[in-house]
Amino acid sequence: MTGSPPRWSLGGRLSRWFALTTFVGLAAVCAAVYLEAEAHLRDRQSDLLNQYQQTLRYLASESGENWDMFIHKLDDLVRGRTDVSLELLSSDGNQLYHVGTTSVFTLNRRFRLENVGPSIRYVEAMISLDVAPDQLLLDHLIVVLTLGALVGTASISAIGYALVKKGLAPVGGLGRQISQLTASKLDDGMDGSNQPTELQPLVEQFNELLLRLRAAYEQLKGFNADVAHELRTPLTLMAANSQLILRGAHSTEEFRDAIESNLEDLNRLSSIIGDMLFLAQADRGVRARRIWVESLHGLCQTVADYHVEAYENERRRIYVTGDAAGHYDASLLKRALSNLVENALRYSKPNSPIEISISRQAAGVDVCVQSLGETLTQDVLTHMFERFYRASDDVGANRHHGLGLSIVAAIAAMHSGKTIATSEHCITRIGFFIQDARPDGIS
Repeated sequence: MTGSPPRWSLGGRLSRWFALTTFVGLAAVCAAVYLEAEAHLRDRQSDLLNQYQQTLRYLASESGENWDMFIHKLDDLVRGRTDVSLELLSSDGNQLYHVGTTSVFTLNRRFRLENVGPSIRYVEAMISLDVAPDQLLLDHLIVVLTLGALVGTASISAIGYALVKKGLAPVGGLGRQISQLTASKLDDGMDGSNQPTELQPLVEQFNELLLRLRAAYEQLKGFNADVAHELRTPLTLMAANSQLILRGAHSTEEFRDAIESNLEDLNRLSSIIGDMLFLAQADRGVRARRIWVESLHGLCQTVADYHVEAYENERRRIYVTGDAAGHYDASLLKRALSNLVENALRYSKPNSPIEISISRQAAGVDVCVQSLGETLTQDVLTHMFERFYRASDDVGANRHHGLGLSIVAAIAAMHSGKTIATSEHCITRIGFFIQDARPDGIS
């Protein structure tokens, strides 16, 4: 069994990123300061070597070829100094002059001096500058800058953590508001008046979600009441018929009538339960089982012929126009069409024709049933596909349990489609759009 993923703190993550950013920024500044200080010291050391080199060349030219005078002047220049050493080598590599101490950290400059003696054509001069104090200064600067960066990062991070915690306080307020919501308080929503601008979209989206949940909750309550009502009516009739039969002696014909009445109510219960199970499967996301249908016209004509025979006494006429082919669930389409035609026959004007139209669209097919009757209001068109909804309260309407058009909507959804409902100038057009199958076979 896999455990839940580790929880992490938004405030902690923001604080860590803030601390890391601060440290990187301070480290970059400290590095720049160090590099600038090092470059300044290197320039100063190079300038100092240049001065010594120019001074030696001047002393060599001033002394002419008098070696002793040249050495005397060199002693005056460098002897007794601890920051510089001077070494003169003959052309064959012999040491002619050396003064000064050696150091681990030195900066050397080698160059040639000519005509410094009567028999000396030239000498190799090497000046060594002791840079240990400068290096010690740089090492000390590294320590100071590192400690400054660490202390600065710690201080700024502490302040940043406090600011982040304060900035996230409204999120905690939203959490407290959410914890106080109950099923009976979904209409209250969340108060975003005191929330920052960044949280306003979240509050608005959450309140819209609460409204959808409220609508679904009310629909569920209404659905439960409708189911209880639809199941109670046939059960009550069956119980009443059974009690009447048990109260006295009855003929065989009376027993037969009672059993037939109970059987009719049982069939009604079975139909309601079957329709509810089908809708439950559709709600779980069951998709249509698509097969190749060569002609939707022929499928619709089969449904039309069945209903013409069922309403033979009324001499109703049902026309089918248009055609299309594709991958569809034929049995589901027959069921949806049957419900639509049954609904049209029930509510249209007597002896008026009914038309089943098939229209090819860019991404699918429209299948609609058109009939003549009263123009339906927008409220009826909006709610007619809801479960147990009835636009009429007459006795004939109450013989049907109000799930027919809900099943049509479910079948359309199983084909990745939608319902269609329009009513103008006494012409009502109800149907559905079914989307063509995708190349990968998914509905």
